[in-house]
Amino acid sequence: MALQLAQANAKSAEPRAPDSPPNAAAARLRPDFTTMKEVQLERAAAIEATLKTEPRDRAWASTTESQLRTAVDTAIKEGAQYSVRTLRCLTSVCEMVLSASSPEELRYTSFQLGPRIAGMSSYDVAQPETAADGTATVTYRLFRMGYQRPDEGM
Repeated sequence: MALQLAQANAKSAEPRAPDSPPNAAAARLRPDFTTMKEVQLERAAAIEATLKTEPRDRAWASTTESQLRTAVDTAIKEGAQYSVRTLRCLTSVCEMVLSASSPEELRYTSFQLGPRIAGMSSYDVAQPETAADGTATVTYRLFRMGYQRPDEGM
């Protein structure tokens, strides 16, 4: 058995086709960043369209907005230094914008809020945006459990 393994390992490499560069296989495995960016933009557009056109499920949206505000209030009581700037839920998606006096104060929002958010299948968090005065905002898009994300399947 050991001899068979040694012989198999001693086998010379198979010759390459003359027109095949040594890194051709690696090149095929590299991600296509242009395509990835296009898909990312399409997904963002699908979510934006939903936020502009989706009707509001009043009962669910009101309850969920209240729960999200409670989650933020609890995080604030535990030391978080941000507040809800805007919050709006529709039928399958909520958008929540948090604001703080600096981007550093928004650094751990996912850790502080994630365990407190229920009834969502997933959420996306944008990179914080900093205004000229140094204040910062971060936007959460939260997707209701049991509903397909608007960008799913893209």
